[in-house]
Amino acid sequence: MPQFPIVFTLNTLVAGNGFFARIVSKGRALVSHDDEGGYWVDGVTPPAIADGSAEGQSEALHAFRNRYTLVLFDIAHEADDFENFDKRVREFFYAEDTRASMAWSKLREEVRAGRVSVDELPKVHDEFPPEVRVSRIEPMPSQNTLETPKPYEFAEAA
Repeated sequence: MPQFPIVFTLNTLVAGNGFFARIVSKGRALVSHDDEGGYWVDGVTPPAIADGSAEGQSEALHAFRNRYTLVLFDIAHEADDFENFDKRVREFFYAEDTRASMAWSKLREEVRAGRVSVDELPKVHDEFPPEVRVSRIEPMPSQNTLETPKPYEFAEAA
């Protein structure tokens, strides 16, 4: 099953117990293409998130984004307050999966050497360290007045 490494930026807005938050996640994932034509996206940072689609690569990336958003909603629902939410998001995002990180780094070297390529994705040639930023949106709006950020960007790690 061919794999390639990607980097992504996801912008997510969530509502929790007495707070609204914006989460900007810059992460890493592995995309696999199976023999039946389906695609799977497995999170590296954050780990423990995977989703896919038999429809195509774009649909698999969208499914991955939706799965990640659902996890953030669950964390927001379970958090007592913004501080607890922030802590739990960081713990989840930065959880270590050494095997997946090593596989991602090895595949990135394959991309850099020109042995792996995905023409549909732009290439990122600089370092892209994983990062999550959690910001409280103040004051809590009383109407639908939130500025909607660009929901996601994906790129092949080169």
